[in-house]
Amino acid sequence: MLRISNLSISFQGNPVLRNINATLSAGSRTGIVGPNGCGKTTLLKAIVGSAGRDVHLREASYPDSHRKD
Repeated sequence: MLRISNLSISFQGNPVLRNINATLSAGSRTGIVGPNGCGKTTLLKAIVGSAGRDVHLREASYPDSHRKD
């Protein structure tokens, strides 16, 4: 299961995603639908940990966060 709770992402201070919440069951198929530029790819990058921008989870802020291998 994947649980996303209160995910917000901004680029250079401009909000792209605000307070995203979702629960995805293992083995399920989920579609992400929306117009160009609405943040679909940004959401997927945040899920896999490669967003590399300002990420806010709950009340904590991780400015200019990046993944360390």
